Amino acid sequence: MPLIARTAAPASSTTTTLPGAAGEYLPTSTEVASTPPLARKRSWLIAALGLFAALVIAIEAPGPVRALIVLTAWLLVPGWALIRHVAVPERAARVALVVVSSGTIAALASVIMVWTQWWYPLPVAVCVLVVASVSLIVPAASAPVHVAATPRSALNPSRRLARLWPWGVLVGAITLWLISLARTSTDDLGQWGLLPEFPATWYIGVALAAVLCIGSVVRFQFPTGLMSASVASLVVMLYGSAGLVEEAPRLPWIYKHIAVTSYIDANGAVDPQIDLYNRWPGFFSTSAFLGQAIGYPNPVDYAAWAEVGFALIGVVLVLAIARVFSRNSQWVWTVALVFIVGNWVGQNYYSPQAFAF
Repeated sequence: MPLIARTAAPASSTTTTLPGAAGEYLPTSTEVASTPPLARKRSWLIAALGLFAALVIAIEAPGPVRALIVLTAWLLVPGWALIRHVAVPERAARVALVVVSSGTIAALASVIMVWTQWWYPLPVAVCVLVVASVSLIVPAASAPVHVAATPRSALNPSRRLARLWPWGVLVGAITLWLISLARTSTDDLGQWGLLPEFPATWYIGVALAAVLCIGSVVRFQFPTGLMSASVASLVVMLYGSAGLVEEAPRLPWIYKHIAVTSYIDANGAVDPQIDLYNRWPGFFSTSAFLGQAIGYPNPVDYAAWAEVGFALIGVVLVLAIARVFSRNSQWVWTVALVFIVGNWVGQNYYSPQAFAF
């Protein structure tokens, strides 16, 4: 597939070219998507999210809305403030680097606070978000980027209309899945666990999401946005169902990790004499730091969501790695689906090893 090469140009213009059929160079939709004004608008939107999240933390707004806003901002803002200066050709790799960079910043900040016994998670979270957001408002120097060209056929309005029906199927699958969770009881589980307790509609919803993913890989007629939404929905269905129907984190060994996180949150420090966990506090200090930032300092409130969160991040990382080896989209998404199906659901729980992976 030909590549679009962005060459250095004055601030007022950016040159983007694509080989034409007759040797000429024609602009494509990627040129429009890669122009500096749109890039600046994206940075400004992310900066606005970061500043709003900092305000939410500062006023200590309660509730799940705060958790969603702050967590989203933290995953995007600090990492994007760094990665936007680096030429990253692939979108999946860019997203993966942003998330990993944001997580690394949270881990470094929390570990420094723990080892120095200077535990002020809320002021630090506000300062990091404000500094990162302000840096996004300052124009960044353009870096050479090579972006894959968008086929002209993908912009055909008639094909857009033809692609609406898969979104309806996905919405139907999610609806069936949510209804099934509401009807699932965990009062009398047998040796097979939740599998016999899920109604038939749960399996239908999961099957529809899986069919969308497989159909897109086989024929690759669905847009990337639909494929991403289908894969994310499948991950949430497979890895989040158990956590949503249980009243508390379901694995007993999770509570050892919860205890360490709670100790750090209560004391603002670690005691290496207690156990090995206190000597390697990166995961626990990061959890305590982000727990304070999102307004849920008790790890019991969010530990069950670790399985979904780690699985989603894992899929993004696998996609980014696959894109390094091949530019064939069918092959890349196939790798992601194999990872989703082959990944053991019991290893993404609230733990240091899942965070390190």
